[in-house]
Amino acid sequence: NTPPTVAISAPGDNTTQQAPATLDITATAGDTDGTVSKVEFFAGATKLGEATAAPYTFHRTTIPMGDYTLTAKATDNLGATPTSTAWDTSRA
Repeated sequence: NTPPTVAISAPGDNTTQQAPATLDITATAGDTDGTVSKVEFFAGATKLGEATAAPYTFHRTTIPMGDYTLTAKATDNLGATPTSTAWDTSRA
């Protein structure tokens, strides 16, 4: 089983957004030898939500001001679960 690929595509790395705006996190994911079952979105160790179909997007309106390190974790149909490179974003 080859693990799926996953990467955050939005918001951009090292971006700053005005609070209390909404935060949309989008990830791309694919699996060369199966299918992607879900993509989970995290701010640090805190799970924000998940998407089970492309486009893999999570929409959140209640994230307070602060600096966040965002990651996405893809799970394929056989249970492999790589995590994306971390992206930093700020809510000011």
